Amino acid sequence: MISNPESLYRAIGIEKEEVVKVLSDIDAYYYEYEKKKRNKKGQIKLTKYGTPEVRVINPSTKTLKIIQKRINNLLNDKIPPAPYAFGSTKRRSGVLNAGFHKGNKYVFQTDLRGFFPSITRQEVYRMFIRFGFSSDVASILTKLTTYKGHIPQGASTSSTIANLVFKKTGDVIADYCKQNGLRFSAYVDDLTISGPSDFQNQILDILDIVRHNGYAISNQKTTYKTNHPEITGAKVGNNYIDITDKLKAKIANSQGKTEAQITGELNYKNTVFKTNKPTLKSKNKQANPL
Repeated sequence: MISNPESLYRAIGIEKEEVVKVLSDIDAYYYEYEKKKRNKKGQIKLTKYGTPEVRVINPSTKTLKIIQKRINNLLNDKIPPAPYAFGSTKRRSGVLNAGFHKGNKYVFQTDLRGFFPSITRQEVYRMFIRFGFSSDVASILTKLTTYKGHIPQGASTSSTIANLVFKKTGDVIADYCKQNGLRFSAYVDDLTISGPSDFQNQILDILDIVRHNGYAISNQKTTYKTNHPEITGAKVGNNYIDITDKLKAKIANSQGKTEAQITGELNYKNTVFKTNKPTLKSKNKQANPL
């Protein structure tokens, strides 16, 4: 992939001296704030003590922010995403993730709890090695993309790196699903598995794969449904996807919204509906089934 540091510096267009300067005091290139967690209804989630649950965000700044953006572009250019990865990947989206499960009656969904903090510096380093980077390049990339021992929530590289680290586990889940006639997709930390017939008795096998690889499941976000489930923001039917009832109500009420907000909601609605239109390829297939 990239065999020496000099090639890495050229690939990301950053001088060696700048990288060395950042690495000498990398904590100074991050800041921190807390964001309250909300459930699907938009309500603030509470801990067992009644205090709001928070997510710690650590965005990067200045030169490190530029470096991370370029590393992110490098990784996306050099490493093709897994076929089941729909989050933070080029030309894929939550809408396409939902559409992938059209036609399957039974849908299992779960969420990987504390996903970013659970991905350690060591796992990131091993991931870079697996994808062919030399040990010294992998070491530099790991230092530039991790913070306090894990990937930071808020850095531009984190979702891409999370996808690549999770691929080792995702491939196992994908193989299991293929062998059992199921479809599997991952939208960063949201996992969706669907099938044409009841597969509830296989869910424990799938969860065992996830847990065996060191990930924790969010029980509150784990569901098994058959009636128009919502997948990454879209309602999935037998042969179509639709916007959620919540978004329909939101679109119907334009009071207090800016023109940009109204346009964004309508554009999303149109994107969802476009996935239901047959492409020229599918039309030709219907006209010439043989």
